Amino acid sequence: MPRPIKERRISKNFEVVWTAGYRNDYWLSLDSSMVISDKQQAYELALEKWSLLASGQYYLLQDGGTYSCGFCIYYSSCIDCPLWRKRVHRGCSETPYAVYYDAIDRGDQKTAVAAAQAMLKFLQGLSEQ
Repeated sequence: MPRPIKERRISKNFEVVWTAGYRNDYWLSLDSSMVISDKQQAYELALEKWSLLASGQYYLLQDGGTYSCGFCIYYSSCIDCPLWRKRVHRGCSETPYAVYYDAIDRGDQKTAVAAAQAMLKFLQGLSEQ
């Protein structure tokens, strides 16, 4: 079983932040100095995020939602996002993201990793150019 996160920066673009008051206090966050300049960069950051979560190296890590999603940061609303155009509801509720979120909330690492892997595959199926 992976150990709880101890380091702050886990990749070139992502770090873990600690927020008191939640069931799981460790959250994934995009580097706050990051400026996303185009939709290709937003797509690449989304792939990087879900690759990190799919690796299973980070025990019960909250995904950070809109604070760690390249698409959420780049696009001004869900309607502009390529996931929305792919028939997804607001907040990615019809993607494996919803399963990941629920699994983390329940403390189910195995299901969370499987959902993160499914989300990564889902994103890889997008043709974001």
